Amino acid sequence: MITLLIALLPCLAWAQNDTVLVDQAQFVTEPGVFNGYDISRLHPEHVSFGPGINFQYGYMLADDFTLETDATITELEVYAYQSYSPTTSTMTGLYFQIFDGNPGNGGQVIWGDQTTNRMTGTNWTHCYRCGHSGSNPTNDERPIMSVTASGLDIPLEAGTYYVAWGVTGSGEYGPYGIPVTKRDEPATGDALHYDGNGWWRDLYMDQNSNCPAGAAFLLKGIVEKPTDCEESRMDESVCLFPNPTQGQVRIDAEDLRHVIVTNIVGQVLLDIPASGNRFELDLSHLGAGTYLVRVVTETSIVAKRLTVVRE
Repeated sequence: MITLLIALLPCLAWAQNDTVLVDQAQFVTEPGVFNGYDISRLHPEHVSFGPGINFQYGYMLADDFTLETDATITELEVYAYQSYSPTTSTMTGLYFQIFDGNPGNGGQVIWGDQTTNRMTGTNWTHCYRCGHSGSNPTNDERPIMSVTASGLDIPLEAGTYYVAWGVTGSGEYGPYGIPVTKRDEPATGDALHYDGNGWWRDLYMDQNSNCPAGAAFLLKGIVEKPTDCEESRMDESVCLFPNPTQGQVRIDAEDLRHVIVTNIVGQVLLDIPASGNRFELDLSHLGAGTYLVRVVTETSIVAKRLTVVRE
């Protein structure tokens, strides 16, 4: 689809850089100290090695992230361990969704489902999860694995979102998630933990709820922006009205060329040529929900979220 869009836009040169969008993969506290391998050691105030994230039993982690500009997510990497596993990964699945807000406080799913295994790779990080200093400081029973979903195509507008994930594995224990861990900071974030009983709880690493923690994950993607045409016109030059809509949408933009509608999992539902400065889009055949509308003009490609409602 990208090849087609570029062919339609000879004046537009796109700068595409698959880069790190969000880096919360901070869990190594002592690099290279155990036979040349890294250690992720519990802070003295922590009592939990990591929260359960066995998706098979309904356990998940979630954390928020902010995109400063529109981007397309191409890869998610999370981290997990199974107690007493070998350094050959025993992880078998990664399931995740993206929400438009806190999933425990009204946030809605805008991408993903709970049935598709998105894992494309898993590897040992050359790091072990370890207890407190002085109590089994060289514990190599918890090798931390990266669990990756790559080849994604998730366009998101600039804003704040939550990513929620669970992992499956073939080992006897876990999988367990990896919290953001820092040697001198007992509180490292504000992740959420879903315990399988129907609600999300704040993730704490201590018994007294004084040490909220972030969840370790990494997002990669493409920040797309034009290099030859007027970047400043992109967001302001495209208007979708009304939004929310019951089916009929008016698109106002200069020099329209194409309109593409996808659902929250990226499936293309409509791919329609357009021309002029106004286009009437009929979505009356679609069910209620959130969709992504890509508007292609002579000088830009703009993605906007659109909500369809039904009385």
